[in-house]
Amino acid sequence: MKKSLLTLSLIALAFLSFADQSSLRIYTEEYTPFYIYLNGVRQNNSPTVDFEMNGLTNNSYSLRIQFSSPFSNTIMKNHLLVVDNYGRNGEAIYKVKENNHGKKVLRFIRFDAHSNFIQQQPIYSSCGNQYEGNSSNTTIIQNGNGNTVIYTSNSTNNNSYGQNSCNSISPNQFQNMLNAIDNETFSDDQLQLAKRMTRSNYLTAIQIKSIADVFTFENTRLKYLKFAYQFCRDKNNYWVVNDALTFSSSKRELNQFILH
Repeated sequence: MKKSLLTLSLIALAFLSFADQSSLRIYTEEYTPFYIYLNGVRQNNSPTVDFEMNGLTNNSYSLRIQFSSPFSNTIMKNHLLVVDNYGRNGEAIYKVKENNHGKKVLRFIRFDAHSNFIQQQPIYSSCGNQYEGNSSNTTIIQNGNGNTVIYTSNSTNNNSYGQNSCNSISPNQFQNMLNAIDNETFSDDQLQLAKRMTRSNYLTAIQIKSIADVFTFENTRLKYLKFAYQFCRDKNNYWVVNDALTFSSSKRELNQFILH
């Protein structure tokens, strides 16, 4: 009996340890092998086109992708997330591709949370009704024990657009959105399409950052991030979008915009 209890305890500890860790996959469909650096440390001894790593315990990492070809640009990310919006561990999947300007960029594909946390964590559904001059937002939280709590907040925002949304887009829908923006030839057209899509969907901060990453020019990314803030459903996580900006002056300008 004691032996059985010990075995069950060891299994439980191993399961909990696994649940507290995330994994990362970065791949490319083009044959351009690369090295992965996390927090400044190289993770693969030889270049690869499909990198996978388990046992990640931090929420985010500093990432550098160095390609074996001297003609390929280096990809840098200061805060590569390996958890979802609710802090759940799982598998984060990213893809390297070339944008319309021939520059290699990193695209978020999807996040698969560990199945045990899907049942335990609250499920969030955020709905907003916004009209010019004011807005109201309702958040419905369905807890694991079946209880439902509803929070409603009202605020004034002279920059709000008419909107009635309660949308939670699927990973495939969001990827199609990124592809549509990326396929536009001109920066202004990309920005207008991104604004229209953002206005129609209640996006998370991570999704907004992924859209900003599509733009080639810093000024376009900054314009979009300013616009998208009012439509973000988890504004408390908006700090993650700073990684889409290269210059400190742009980050300061965005922060000042949000604070005022």
